[in-house]
Amino acid sequence: MQLTPEQQAVLDGQKGETLAKVMKTIVMYGDIFGAEKLVPVTHPEGHFVTSFASR
Repeated sequence: MQLTPEQQAVLDGQKGETLAKVMKTIVMYGDIFGAEKLVPVTHPEGHFVTSFASR
């Protein structure tokens, strides 16, 4: 996944260990779905998507 310099800095831990772990998870999730890059969230209330499997 292509990251901006700012996004790469977060992944590299320059904003702390917790945000680095979050960014790593986001990048892994994006890689699974073939995302080329991250896009800005522009909705005023933000956006959260997750999936839960149920059987």
